[in-house]
Amino acid sequence: MGRGFTAPHLATLISMRTRALVTALFAAILLTACAPSNDLLFLCSNEESVCEQWRADFEHDSGIPTRFLRLPTSEALARITSERGKPEFDAWVGGPSESYVLADKRGLLEPYRPKYFDSIPNQFKDEHAAWFGVYGSVLGFCINPHVLAENNLPHPTGWKDLEDPRLKTWISASSPLTSGTAFTALWTQTQLFDNPEEHLEKVYDNVGRFTHSGTAPASAVAAGDAGVAITFTPYCEQDFDPNVDLEVVFPNEGTFYEVGAAALLVGSRSESKAKEFLDWLSSARGQQAMGRAGIPQSPINADLPDNLQQFLASTNVKVLDATAPELAEQRDAWLQWSFEYLEFSK
Repeated sequence: MGRGFTAPHLATLISMRTRALVTALFAAILLTACAPSNDLLFLCSNEESVCEQWRADFEHDSGIPTRFLRLPTSEALARITSERGKPEFDAWVGGPSESYVLADKRGLLEPYRPKYFDSIPNQFKDEHAAWFGVYGSVLGFCINPHVLAENNLPHPTGWKDLEDPRLKTWISASSPLTSGTAFTALWTQTQLFDNPEEHLEKVYDNVGRFTHSGTAPASAVAAGDAGVAITFTPYCEQDFDPNVDLEVVFPNEGTFYEVGAAALLVGSRSESKAKEFLDWLSSARGQQAMGRAGIPQSPINADLPDNLQQFLASTNVKVLDATAPELAEQRDAWLQWSFEYLEFSK
């Protein structure tokens, strides 16, 4: 982890690993980039169904024609970094807040205090209003007990259990080079083990295929293509086939959570519409849209029931204590290590 590493270098590494995906998205990007200026265009780093719920509900409530482009968090950060000075999107929503900390440090975010900013706890927003939390999710395992039993596989209850060679190819996880979820998982494990590199290599050697998006592993488990997914647990609780019975497990050594954020982008195509969108995202309608989409992520607004602050205060799950800036400080070094020592070409 001592080697030099810069944000542009990371963008280059991500670009190398995701060239095929970018090519596949090229036509869609051209369409969205050429969208009329009287609409709202946002970059979304959540599950597709949540992105669509935000789009449809905001358009219904505001009357503003709304579009979105979905990209995993790390790819979204790389995209807005590479497009600096070329306004393409109005706002960004979804994905762990440490990436928003980095975006702010790169001068990509325009501070804005949305309407319900004061109802968001201080630890879930930037003190200078560069970004604020919209939803929260706790990291864990999504398990298909039928797949494990049918293949005589162990039932993991903690991170250490994922090292078991019997689970080789049966774990589904996203790549830290493209997914914010994956970095949260990577960072969490580095805090829990004395020799994290050795542990991480064993765990990720058991991954059958790395996904670009952190929302995809739960779908792989639901489909029976994997027995265990490393993911934010609400993605395991969405509506899959009613015949599929999935189980959420919180690692016994400890875990962490995400604060899915939102922010106004510098040079937005329509700043007034973007601010109206952020006001809406800070409101009950915006912060409860995830549930309407079938993904039970916790709202951040402290005035709303079942919010993240209430969960963290009452849960028996061992949750690590850290801030988004602390994670952001370590992100590039651990992603560099991942690029050099983990195999993501499976």
